[in-house]
Amino acid sequence: MGKALRYIVVLLLAATYFIPKPECLFAMEWPAHVIHHFWHANVFHFAVNALAVWTVLDPRTKPSWWLLPLGFVIGSVSYCFAVKPVIGFSNILFAMAGMRTPSFSSAWWKSTTVKIFLIVMVLQVFMPWFSATTHIVSYIFGVGAASVIRFSKGLDYDTRRAAGGK
Repeated sequence: MGKALRYIVVLLLAATYFIPKPECLFAMEWPAHVIHHFWHANVFHFAVNALAVWTVLDPRTKPSWWLLPLGFVIGSVSYCFAVKPVIGFSNILFAMAGMRTPSFSSAWWKSTTVKIFLIVMVLQVFMPWFSATTHIVSYIFGVGAASVIRFSKGLDYDTRRAAGGK
C-alpha cells in the first residue's frame, strides 16, 4: 500500500468528524452498516483510531493491498452483530488485525503480547462504552479470512507443484 494511504484515511476520518452524524446511525437503519466507520464519539475516540490507522497501515510492515477493502467489508458485516448503535473505524482495524495473524500452529499465538490482546478483547464485553461484540466478530472474521487465504495459497502451490511447475 502506498505511503499516502495513511494520510488519506486519517484525513477522511478527520473530515467526517466535523460532519453531523446522520440519523440512520442512531436508528441502526440500513445505511449505517456501511457508513458507521467514518464517525467517532469524541476527539479521544477519533485520536485512538487515527493512531491505530497510522500503525496498521505503516508501509514498513508491507500491508497487503486487499487488507483495507476486505476489512471494510468485514467491519460492515460485523454491524449485524451490534446490540446498540456503533460508530468508529475500529471494526475495520480489528478485521485487518485478524487478517494479519499467522497460522494457528505459529508460536506467535502463545506470545504474552497476543495473550494480553485477546484477554483485553474479551474484557471489552464488561465495558459498556466499547462495542465488544462487533470488535470480536470483526477480529474472528479477519482471522478466518486469513486462514482461508493461506489455505487457498497452499492449494495453489500444491497444484502447481503437482503439475510440474514451481
